[in-house]
Amino acid sequence: MADVRPFRGIRFAPEAVSDLGQVLCPPFDVISPEAQERYYERHPYNMIRLELGREFPDDTSLNNRYTRA
Repeated sequence: MADVRPFRGIRFAPEAVSDLGQVLCPPFDVISPEAQERYYERHPYNMIRLELGREFPDDTSLNNRYTRA
């Protein structure tokens, strides 16, 4: 029999993010490069930074879009 246990949810801090619409974005596979820039500009805590980080020419295996997320 499976042992199913609840986990604590993660929430945005209301003092940092008053409008969740400013920090949410669609799944990474439907975001165009233009939309990615708009989400980056929308709010410094937008989820785009986790879902679809920016790539830079000097990225390495230790410093890249995945390790920065």
